[in-house]
Amino acid sequence: DWTFKTDCPIDSPRGFLKHQDMPKEYVEYSVKHLYELIDKYHPSILWNDIAFPYGYNLNELFAHYYNTVEDGVIDDRWNQRKVPKTEEEWQEVERRGAAGLAGNTTTHYDFITPEYQVFDSQQPVKWECTRGIGRSFGFNRTECGSDYLNGAQIIDMLVRIVSRGGNLLLNIGPRADGTVPYEQVKPLLETGEWLRVNGEAIYGTRPHSTLEYKDADGCSVCMTKTRDALYAIALRPDMPASYEVKGLMLEENAHVELLGAGEVQWFAEEDCTVFNLPENLPKQAAYTLKIHR
Repeated sequence: DWTFKTDCPIDSPRGFLKHQDMPKEYVEYSVKHLYELIDKYHPSILWNDIAFPYGYNLNELFAHYYNTVEDGVIDDRWNQRKVPKTEEEWQEVERRGAAGLAGNTTTHYDFITPEYQVFDSQQPVKWECTRGIGRSFGFNRTECGSDYLNGAQIIDMLVRIVSRGGNLLLNIGPRADGTVPYEQVKPLLETGEWLRVNGEAIYGTRPHSTLEYKDADGCSVCMTKTRDALYAIALRPDMPASYEVKGLMLEENAHVELLGAGEVQWFAEEDCTVFNLPENLPKQAAYTLKIHR
């Protein structure tokens, strides 16, 4: 905040870390803002980014938040870094990286927020992938349509994240006048149309014990579940009439439907299940087989 620190441009990793050494007046100012937001608006998520000034007892703020918003959650970006004072300390930071600096405090959090990252496995903690629809958080006038995710890419990413127990936080960047570029709107509408048919395989689901299978063509088949059903989501833009999923074995009398198309017949082979699907299915980025329990 250059209102409080006017002599510290963020033009290098050292400048980035120096800027976190804020005076006590800034800390008081920032904490008052947070209390006001909590007391007036009861936010479901208390989200901070980058870090928080070293030395303030964040447990007091967190306790007030939880006492005010009983089901609220806190993100993992409240790290408090003790900023180096001597050149020797700076050299140690540059050698080890800021995360290795003695005196760092990793504070309490409820979920982690990896940026632009999809994990290959289910994580031991709650997590939410956060990223822009392009390469920026906010509108970047140097980006063009090819820099933005398309609908198929969003759907693929969303399915992989949810099947691994995560959430997706997707940022868009309005222009200065508040309008959203059509290049960003179009993939969101495409994702919405897909969710209109397949949303029950995403909303309110949990990971299956096997997160992913492969079909006969090597395409991913991601799994989610609810109390009443399993969902096998085929990440491919077309489906053969005879669709084989390796390793997926169903109970003998399982009832199966393809979301948006109706009931399908199936049979088991030695190491796979084969689904007899309707021909000429409408083209989608992914298809969902619902297996009733």
